[in-house]
Amino acid sequence: MPSWVPNLSVDRLYFRLNTGSPEYAFGGTVSVAWTPQIFGTTLKVSAAASVDMAKRASDADASGKVEGLFSINRLTLTAGLTLGVPDEAGEVVLIAPDLDAPVGGRLF
Repeated sequence: MPSWVPNLSVDRLYFRLNTGSPEYAFGGTVSVAWTPQIFGTTLKVSAAASVDMAKRASDADASGKVEGLFSINRLTLTAGLTLGVPDEAGEVVLIAPDLDAPVGGRLF
C-alpha cells in the first residue's frame, strides 16, 4: 500500500440479537487520520463515520442515526442524520414508502 494512504481504524463495532423476538441492534465507527504535506506545510487530517440502528420487539420498523466528522488541523465539521420520522407516539421510526407520517410530522 502506498505510504500516502491513511490507516483505517475500526473504533467501535457491535451487534446484538435477541433470538426470542425480532429485536436487534448494530453499530460501528470507522476513522482515518493522516498528516499530508501540502506546499511544505504539514496538515493533520482526520475523518470518521458511525452508524447505529436498532429495532425493538414492539416496533414495526427499525430506526437509527448516521454521523460523520471531518477535521483539518483545528477546524472540525460534524454532521448527523436521524433515519426516521416520528410516529403517533413521537418515537422516530425508519422511513418506509408505506408509512404515513402524522399530520405536522417532520423529516429529521
